[in-house]
Amino acid sequence: MNYRRALIIGLLFCPLIYAQAKDAAVVVGKATVASGLHSADLAKAIKGSGHKLANGKPVIVVMKPAKSDETRIFGEKCLGQNESGLSALISSDHTVFRIVASDEEVIKAVNAIPGSIGLVDVYSINSSVTVLKLDDKSPLEPGYLLHVN
Repeated sequence: MNYRRALIIGLLFCPLIYAQAKDAAVVVGKATVASGLHSADLAKAIKGSGHKLANGKPVIVVMKPAKSDETRIFGEKCLGQNESGLSALISSDHTVFRIVASDEEVIKAVNAIPGSIGLVDVYSINSSVTVLKLDDKSPLEPGYLLHVN
C-alpha cells in the first residue's frame, strides 16, 4: 500500500520537477555571421571598460529583466552575479544591455540591432535567428553552461 502511495505521489510531482528545468540560448540575428563564443570572453566584454568582444566589435546584450529565468541563469553562470547584482550591473550600463519584455521582443531586437546577441528560452527559438554555441556546446547538449534543472 505504501509503495502505491509513493508511486502515485512521485508521478504527480514529476511534471513539477520537469517544469523547473530551464534552458537559455544565446541567439543572433540571421544577418550576423557568427557560430559561437566563449563565456569568459563575453563576461570580460560585459564587465570590462571597453565593452568589446575579442573580435573588437562592441557587445550589446538583449534580454528580459533580471528576474526572468534566462537572464538570472546567464547572470549567475556567465557573469557570477545574483539577481540583485545583475540588476545593478544592468542599470549601471545602458550601452551594453537592452531590456525587453519577452522572448519575441528579444528576437526582433537582435534582428534590428546588427551584431547584438540575445538571451531567450530555448523553446522560443525560431528560424529568424541563429543559435550560437557557448563554450563549444549547443543548448540541450550535456554540459551546456546555460542549463539549469
